[in-house]
Amino acid sequence: MSDFVQKLAVETWTLWTLGALLIACRMVSRRMRFRSWANLQIEDWLMMVVAVTFTAVMVCLGEVAKNGSNFISDEVAASLTPEEKAMAIYGSKMALAMEMCALATIWLVKICLLILYHRLTLAYHLQHSFVKLIFVYCVLAYAIVVILLLGYWCTPIQGYWALPVENCRWCCEMRWDDADSNAAECATFYKHMITATSFNISSDLMLLCIPIPIVVQSRIPLKRKLILCCVLGLGCFNAIFQILIAILNRYYNFSNPNDLVYTYWYVAEMATAVYVGNIPLCWQFIAHVFKMGTWASFGSEEHPAAPPPKNEPGTRRERKRFIHSMLPASLWSTNVGGHGETTIRGNGTAAAPTRISKTISEEAIMRVDEDHDIELATRQQRKPSWTSTENVPSRGDA
Repeated sequence: MSDFVQKLAVETWTLWTLGALLIACRMVSRRMRFRSWANLQIEDWLMMVVAVTFTAVMVCLGEVAKNGSNFISDEVAASLTPEEKAMAIYGSKMALAMEMCALATIWLVKICLLILYHRLTLAYHLQHSFVKLIFVYCVLAYAIVVILLLGYWCTPIQGYWALPVENCRWCCEMRWDDADSNAAECATFYKHMITATSFNISSDLMLLCIPIPIVVQSRIPLKRKLILCCVLGLGCFNAIFQILIAILNRYYNFSNPNDLVYTYWYVAEMATAVYVGNIPLCWQFIAHVFKMGTWASFGSEEHPAAPPPKNEPGTRRERKRFIHSMLPASLWSTNVGGHGETTIRGNGTAAAPTRISKTISEEAIMRVDEDHDIELATRQQRKPSWTSTENVPSRGDA
C-alpha cells in the first residue's frame, strides 16, 4: 500500500504543480492586460477559488489513499483493529470532503468559461442566448448534484463514514456483482457518480457548441484560426476524457473492492478541467516571455488588426462585418470600466449616453459610432458650398 501511496503522490503533485503554474500564468497575463490586480474580472477571482478547491482535492485524495475508507468488504471491515477502523473512518470523511471539493472545482471552471463566452458572444445574439441558457443549466445541475449527495443518496449523512456500512440502518444498500456481495451507496457513491457524470458530460458537450463556430465564422488569418480551434478543441478532449474516466471509475469501483486504483483517473480528471479553464487565457504572458508580440499581430501581416479608416464601415452590414473582423484581435482579453458614449441607431439618430462595460464586440461598435459622430459633426459645420473646403467661421469671427 505504501508503494501505491507513493506513486499516487508523485502523480498527484506533478499534475497539481502544472495546474498551479497555469493558474499563476493566467493571473499574470490578466494583470498585464488590466495593469492592476484590482481590475481583475470576476472569473479571475473565481479561478483563485478553484486553486484552493483543486489543492484541497489533492490533499484529501492523499489522506484517503493513506488511511483507506469504508469502501471495503464486510470480511475486511470485521478484521480491522480499532486503530485501523479509526483510520478508515477518517479516510471516509476525507473521501466525502474530496468529492465536494471536486464538484466545486469542476463546476467553477465551467462558470469561468461561461463568463468568458458571455463577453465573447455579445455580437452574436443566438450564441449569447445559448450561453445564458447553459449558465442556468450548470447552476441548477451543481445544486441538484450537491443536494442529492448530501441529503438523499445516503441519509443520515453519517452513513458516509459508517464502518461497517450496515451499522447505518437507514442507508440504502444495493447489490453490485454476482457474488452475493452487497455494497452500500454510502460507500460506493454509485448513484451519485451516475448523476454527476451525466450532468458533467452534458454540460461539456453544450460548451463545445459555443466558441469554435464563432472562430470559424470570423475573418482572421488561417494560422490564427487553426491555433484558436486547437485551443478551444481542448474542451472536446476534456469531454471525451471525462467519459473515459467515468467508465474506468465505475469499473474499478465495482469490480475491485478496497482497490483505490481509480484515484489515478480521479486526479487526472481534476487536472484536465483546470488546464482547459486556464490555457486560453495565458497567451499574453507567453507572448511576453517568448517575444511573440500581441495576438493581433500574430499570424499574418496581410490581415492587420488595426481599425479601418474613419469613413468606413458605413452601412449596417459593413458594421457587422467589422465587428467580426475585430473580434479575434482581442479574443481572450477584454477592457474594463465604462463611460458615457453616443451611439448611432439604425435610423441615424443619436442615442443617449449610457454606462456600459466595454467588451470585445462593444469596443468595435464604439469605434465605428464615434467615427460617425465626428463625421456628422464635421459635415454640419461645413459651408453649403461644394467648392469650398474651409470650415464655416464662428459667429464671433463674423
